[in-house]
Amino acid sequence: MTMQGRLSPAAFRSFQDGRPDEERWEPIDGTPVMMTPQPIDHHRIAIRLERLLNEALERHDPDGEAVQRVGIELGLGPAALAGLGFAGAYRPEPDVAVIDYDPVPGRRFVDRAYLLAEVVSGTDDEPILPRFGLLCPVGALYAGTHLRPRRRPV
Repeated sequence: MTMQGRLSPAAFRSFQDGRPDEERWEPIDGTPVMMTPQPIDHHRIAIRLERLLNEALERHDPDGEAVQRVGIELGLGPAALAGLGFAGAYRPEPDVAVIDYDPVPGRRFVDRAYLLAEVVSGTDDEPILPRFGLLCPVGALYAGTHLRPRRRPV
């Protein structure tokens, strides 16, 4: 489902506030587009990454927190966005982001993020994120997915 018309970031936030929580909308070039659900493996990987980052942040930097699908409103103008490879009024909603810990009810958007992570690859490289205190093999994120299925008792 796609709505017609371009919205400013503030108008998009207002639009999204009026939608049910189970709907997922993303502004693409200023036009709200309803997003389709990600595969279950994608969710499992994002959940594990969020958990591992939060465990590391509790030890390493308790002022930060990892969250899924937060809206990012960095206040960048069109020229800055174009320099980063984005067209128009694109505002990302990463799979996992590290943001400042600030437990505010109903908060959907942040204007600062320290890490934006997208689940895209099946590699076994080892992500080293010392800024966040995390060191783990990517394979650990894939446990229980089709890339690393659980072993069933025989």
